[in-house]
Amino acid sequence: SGTHPILISANVMETVLLRLNHAETAIKREAIRAVSNLLSSTELHANFLRYDGLESLIQLQTASCEDCDCLAALSFSKLSFSISSLSDDGLRYVLTLIKSKETIARKYAATALRNLSASSEEKDAFFKLGIPGLMTEVLSDKEKDLDVLAAAALSSLSCSSR
Repeated sequence: SGTHPILISANVMETVLLRLNHAETAIKREAIRAVSNLLSSTELHANFLRYDGLESLIQLQTASCEDCDCLAALSFSKLSFSISSLSDDGLRYVLTLIKSKETIARKYAATALRNLSASSEEKDAFFKLGIPGLMTEVLSDKEKDLDVLAAAALSSLSCSSR
């Protein structure tokens, strides 16, 4: 099931993205919940990117809210099929999410890293930020699903020409 056409035509993505910078954590949490739901429709990924959604998503890390972190990780995971790279700040945020106490946030963040490492032409940022080392640490965890995602990211990074 896709996003309702009325939500798409009403340009709701722009309105919701503005709420990610709100001072109130509860508003940020519900805004990122709406964003992650809207990103289920790949047709809205372009709108998200056009309205600087990645920058708004990266700024969300200041919220200090576990729900926000889980939903941000989910959003990165959904977007990772549509984008081929993230800024260093974006990658750093995904790295903090993969270290989250919440298992689901770690899995979504690992999914995003797996997809981004597979599609990125420029893998230098992954190495500069120590992502291979982090993925190796993740492999020593006891979470099978996370291990698979980390191994897949390492596999993609091992194909680097550098």
